[in-house]
Amino acid sequence: MEKEVIEYFKAYGCEGMKVRRDIKMLVCGQFFSRLGENVSNVALISLVYVSAPDYFGVSLLLLCMATAAMLAGICSGVFIDRVNKKYILLFCDGMRGVIILLFCLGASQGVMYFLAFLLSGLNSVFSSTMQAGVPEIAEERELLTINSLLETGESMAVIMGSVSGGLLVATQGAYAAFYFDSVTYLISFLTIIGCPFRTVLADVKDKGAIWTGYMVGFRYLNNSSITRYLLISFSFFVFAAGIVNTLSIAYAVQVLQQGVQGFGYLEGAWGGGMVLGGLFVMNLTRKISLGKLYAASMLAAGVAMLLIPIQSYLYTAVIYFCLIGFGNMTAYIISSTLLQKLTPRHVVGRVFAFRTVILRLVSLIAIGSAGDLIDRLGLERTLGLAGVILLAGCVMGWFSKSIKS
Repeated sequence: MEKEVIEYFKAYGCEGMKVRRDIKMLVCGQFFSRLGENVSNVALISLVYVSAPDYFGVSLLLLCMATAAMLAGICSGVFIDRVNKKYILLFCDGMRGVIILLFCLGASQGVMYFLAFLLSGLNSVFSSTMQAGVPEIAEERELLTINSLLETGESMAVIMGSVSGGLLVATQGAYAAFYFDSVTYLISFLTIIGCPFRTVLADVKDKGAIWTGYMVGFRYLNNSSITRYLLISFSFFVFAAGIVNTLSIAYAVQVLQQGVQGFGYLEGAWGGGMVLGGLFVMNLTRKISLGKLYAASMLAAGVAMLLIPIQSYLYTAVIYFCLIGFGNMTAYIISSTLLQKLTPRHVVGRVFAFRTVILRLVSLIAIGSAGDLIDRLGLERTLGLAGVILLAGCVMGWFSKSIKS
C-alpha cells in the first residue's frame, strides 16, 4: 500500500513538475522572497504596536499598505507593458532590499508608515510584473506548471513566514527579521538575473501618452468577454472568501465552541488546502479542461461554504475549510494561466495590474462589510450568503460560451 501511494505521488505530485533549471531557481528565489516578506510583515506590525500600543496604529499601517498596493496597481500597468519586465523586477528587488534595511535605523512611527507605503507599492508592482512576465520565460505548455509552482511556494511561504516571523521577532527582535528579508530579496535578485526573458513591449500604436496606454487597456477589457468573465467571477470568489475568512474566528468560538485554538485549525486547513490545490492542479487538468475545472473548483468551494453554517463539528469544518482553500488555489492558478495564454503580450501587464487592484479592493470591501452583514443577518446566514455569492460566479462559468470554448 505504501509503495502504491509513493508511485501515485511521483506520477501526479511534485515530481511531475519538470521545468528548466533556471526556472526552478527563479521559483526557489520567489519562495524565499515571499518567506522574507511575510517574516518582515510580522516584524513591522509588532514594531508599530510596541511603539504605539493601540489598535489604531496597526490599522493605520495596514491601511497605508493596502492603499499603496492599489495605487501602484493603477499606475504601473502601462509601464509594465512598455518597459523590459526583467528590469522592473530587478529594480523592485533592489529597492525593496534597501527600504527594508532602512527600518533598522530606528525610524519614527511616521517614517515607518511612509517606508511601509513604499514597500507595499513595490510589492504590488513586482507581483503584477512577475505574473505578466511568466509567458516570457516559459512556453505556453509550461504556464500551468510555472503558475502552480509559484503559487504553491507562496502559500507555503505565508504559512512558514507567519510562524517563523513570530519566533524570530520573539527571540532575536524585529531588526533580525528585516535583515533576513533583505537577504531574501538579494536571492530573488540573483535568480532573476539568471533567467532569460523574451520581452515583448507595447507596439508602436500603443506608445503615446500614458492616458492613451490606459485607454488601449480598457478597450481590450471591454472587447474581451473571457477576460471580463475571469476578472468578475474570481472577484466573486475573493469577496466570498474574504467574508468567510473574516468571520472564521467568530464561527470557531460561537458555533464550534473551540475558541482561538479552533480558529487556528480552520486557518491551517485553509492554507493546507491551498498547498494541495497548487500541487495537484496539473493532474486534474489532464482529465478536465481548464475552463470546466475553473468552474468546478468554484462549485466545490461554494458548496463547502453553504454547508459550513449548519456544521458544528470541528473535524468536518476542517474538511470544508480545506476544500475552500483547495478550490481557491485551483481557481487562482487556472485564471492566471488562462489570462497569460489568451491576453496579447503588449497589454498583459495592464490586465494583471488591473486584476491586482480589483482583487485588493474587493477583499477590503468584503472585510469591511462582514461586520455589518453579521449584525443584520446573523453569523450563519452571512456565511451562507458567501456560499451563494460564490455559486453565482460558478453559474456564470457553466453558462458562459467563452469559458466553454
